[in-house]
Amino acid sequence: MDTLLRCELVETARQLIRHNDETLSRQLEEFQEALSEILFSQMGYLEIDRKLRESAFIINERLMSKKNPEELVYFRQAYESILVSISHNDKRLTYPELFSPIAPPPASPLRWNGNKTDLYELVVALHECGVISYNGGEEIPFSQLVTHLCKFFNIRAGDPRDIKRNVLSRKIRLTNFIDRLKSALENNDY
Repeated sequence: MDTLLRCELVETARQLIRHNDETLSRQLEEFQEALSEILFSQMGYLEIDRKLRESAFIINERLMSKKNPEELVYFRQAYESILVSISHNDKRLTYPELFSPIAPPPASPLRWNGNKTDLYELVVALHECGVISYNGGEEIPFSQLVTHLCKFFNIRAGDPRDIKRNVLSRKIRLTNFIDRLKSALENNDY
């Protein structure tokens, strides 16, 4: 029984027995965090299950011996939290695909070497011309076009409305980058 009393969860549950309601709530949150740490640790399913069931047994025994209503409420909440964690652990074994981390999509191998303002100018021009659309032919919203092209070039974009407003509100050289593109094509020696 000494081994059971040294269980991490029981130690945390023991700390729940303070008569200040504010600290009891905080300690219950700490107890639930300790449960999560055990549940998502690198231990195997059986080891996690053993720890949780031992803790449930000990806390249930303590729950039966409590007379103070405040302590009773918090021990009951701790016990119910352990039961939920046991159920969660069982689901982790039954449906492992639900608990395997989802890998982020691979980053694009391309990157934009110019400055963001140039890319934004190009995106606004492409959208205004309507030359890029969804596969079905429907018009792509500007915000989606910005999102897709920025992902394509591995750039973090700001708010698409600000981007469009900033490009279209230029007073001098509205199409600076597009002018450079045109010049590069005209000066090509092919």
